Amino acid sequence: MQVDSIILDIDGVMVDVSESYRRAIADTIESLSGEEFPPERIQLLKNAGGFNDDWELTDAGILCTLAKRHGNPDNFASLVQKIEDNGGGLG
Repeated sequence: MQVDSIILDIDGVMVDVSESYRRAIADTIESLSGEEFPPERIQLLKNAGGFNDDWELTDAGILCTLAKRHGNPDNFASLVQKIEDNGGGLG
């Protein structure tokens, strides 16, 4: 086989790893918090902005889960909305 060229997307990725990326995030949060972390929650965090790094998104998911567990009266969507209102990310 002769290859004349290779076309990469904007960040140089040649393989779609979006499903394994999100599964790794969910599995890590579930392992550390003991609670299921559905894909919808990952998407809410992604939509809030500032979470292009899987570790930062995982940290945010764990922090939101723990906040709820330890008495924060807001639901997950409200917590994420506060993150978005503050410019996204954990900073």
